[in-house]
Amino acid sequence: MLDLPDIAIIGPGKVGTSIAVLAKQNGYRISAISGRDEKRTRDAAKLIGGDVKVCSPAEATGAARLVLLAVSDGAIESICQDLAKCKSFSPGQIVAHMSGALSSEALASARDLGGAKIGSIHPLQMFPTVDAALEVMPGSHWFCEGEPEALLVLKQLVLNIGGMAHTISSENKALYHCASAIACNYLNALLDVALAVAEKSGLDRKTAWEALVPLVDATINNIDKLGTVDALTGPIARGDVQTVSQHLAGLSALGPEINDIYKALGKWTIRLAHEKGSLTPETEGKLSKLFKEK
Repeated sequence: MLDLPDIAIIGPGKVGTSIAVLAKQNGYRISAISGRDEKRTRDAAKLIGGDVKVCSPAEATGAARLVLLAVSDGAIESICQDLAKCKSFSPGQIVAHMSGALSSEALASARDLGGAKIGSIHPLQMFPTVDAALEVMPGSHWFCEGEPEALLVLKQLVLNIGGMAHTISSENKALYHCASAIACNYLNALLDVALAVAEKSGLDRKTAWEALVPLVDATINNIDKLGTVDALTGPIARGDVQTVSQHLAGLSALGPEINDIYKALGKWTIRLAHEKGSLTPETEGKLSKLFKEK
């Protein structure tokens, strides 16, 4: 087992603060924390506890073997470059960020100018508050990438705080984050579309939501147990061309945007139904034709 490195946190937000608290609870020393908002930074240091030093990013970087940049995606590269120009990094250090979309190459200046090993870790989870993050970070899936030396330290950190560590290639980092955005953010948007259509049918939004929640929960549970193909139900899965036609006729009065969403998802659903083997070639052709019509 590797020795636990001292950790410096740059960015006292929800994620940076939470991982620092959990790391300290599991044997790590948090040597320093740095942030633009002094009060927020001191509040984070107090929550972390111990002898955490509140200081500048350069001082924080020099105080630890593992430096975690828990800042916004747009700030990662520039902060790292500024620190590298100040010669804040040193050989043997591990420098990592916590962005889901960016690869560790955003930290190239730490490697090229300071000799540090670079990587990234990202928890596939939502953190509305620090308390929520502290509750769900352990048990969450974390995706790690970067140089081998950095990966060893970062994956050990994830495992030590109770997470599940996975390795992803730098080249595929953006696609990984895209998948999580589709599953989370686009599900949010899709449910809003469903509510909008329900309201047009005469239901009030509250009643529609109360009725849809059990359906959504059952769908997720079925997919979890059976997979997306075998869990598929509904008019496309059973080849009900007439019902799909009625849907499209009703949606035509709601404008092209919702109609386009329905058709795009309908085409993908046909692929699932085809894989499931629930459609005859004739019915599949009729459904495909419906979704091509303007």
